[in-house]
Amino acid sequence: MFPKIQQKINKGEYKSCINHIDNLIKQEANKEEDKDYLYFLRGMCYYKLQNYKQASIDLEKAEATGDQRAFYFRAQCYRRTFNFAEALPLLSIASVSTPMQPDIESGGFAKITCFPFKTKQEIKIDQAACFEIVGLFSSADKCYQYILDSDLETQSSHRCKALAYKQFGDLENAIKEFSKAINLEEKAFLYYERSFCFYNEYRNSGTKMDSAIKDINKAIKLSKTNKNLFKYYLSRGVMKREKGDNLGYVLDFLLGFLKEPKFAILRIYIFIENYGFKKSLGVLKQVFIKDN
Repeated sequence: MFPKIQQKINKGEYKSCINHIDNLIKQEANKEEDKDYLYFLRGMCYYKLQNYKQASIDLEKAEATGDQRAFYFRAQCYRRTFNFAEALPLLSIASVSTPMQPDIESGGFAKITCFPFKTKQEIKIDQAACFEIVGLFSSADKCYQYILDSDLETQSSHRCKALAYKQFGDLENAIKEFSKAINLEEKAFLYYERSFCFYNEYRNSGTKMDSAIKDINKAIKLSKTNKNLFKYYLSRGVMKREKGDNLGYVLDFLLGFLKEPKFAILRIYIFIENYGFKKSLGVLKQVFIKDN
């Protein structure tokens, strides 16, 4: 039962998965404990579809499993709907919960691996962000300090330390920690996050903008989703504009919008605004050739 659901989830077939789980939940033959994990999986499908209200309902039911992820992702539902105060108690529970996995050998649930557990450091980063938004800055600082006091040498730990150093304004150590994380395994989001440390150094001292753009270039090369490419291209465009490369800025914004069709109107507006109608057609043609 669970392996089939996870295969659908891994393929991004969330709507199909929801329909499949609906039928399974209606079957009285399923144990109540099985249903709790079915609620978790259905809730996560709604979460991926950005239906945070329904996701929260299902994830609350899934909290009966005691699984850390049910609390953590329900907190994320609140964060994504700007209810940060409501997210904090759930993040606190998730941070002290022992990650649980079903016992396969005893005939329990199939191992649910499509949604990974979060480390305590990762949860502390989210807690700190919520504390800052609701104005509890001393509590946020305690979260960041907890992360910096950790002696773990995992990629996740180095990334969390980098984010904590960045929040404290220590860009040099933030860059070092991001570099350690990247050395363990290259990932697009790590290059993207490190690029902003270089970018902030540029804004502070006028140096390292080239390093920031190189990191964004690497993130674009490694990225596998249009959603992230949209973000990376737009960020690189802003950096190019800071360097006075207005053409590069417009081209990157266009490349970003090409990855997200819903921004087509804004894409057209930017080109006409910068080039006029006729010249826009020529530049648009060049970008289509380059991008495809």
